[in-house]
Amino acid sequence: MSFVAPQLNTRTRTLPVKAVVANPEGRLRPGMFGKVELVLSENETAMFVPESAVMQKGTTTQVIVRNAGYRAEFREVQVGVRQGGRMQIVEGVSPEDLVVAEGTIKVFYPGMLLNFTEDSNRYGLEASMAPMPEPAPEAEGE
Repeated sequence: MSFVAPQLNTRTRTLPVKAVVANPEGRLRPGMFGKVELVLSENETAMFVPESAVMQKGTTTQVIVRNAGYRAEFREVQVGVRQGGRMQIVEGVSPEDLVVAEGTIKVFYPGMLLNFTEDSNRYGLEASMAPMPEPAPEAEGE
């Protein structure tokens, strides 16, 4: 790169740069533009979850994890980069944890029994993997 603009354009989220590239066949002409994706680093072990799984609760960021008893556990997490509808989880969950990716608004409290739906198969889960729903509590005096 021969030039990098000193400031990012916040409206277009672009950063003008100039690069020197080999052009032995003369296919590139002065004034041409191109789109470049610059990868600054790669992390093969990074964990990502859908943005829909990440919740802001005041000053903390949380996800809901299914614990061993098929119940909801709210976990505080540290997030990293956001990329294509996904967010990197830097701290707070492990690769073995099962994170609720959709329907977090339906999980009202920690300890709530979690069930899978037909849509769960897009995340590699089958509805048959879910526990049976809890019976409704009986009303007193019946």
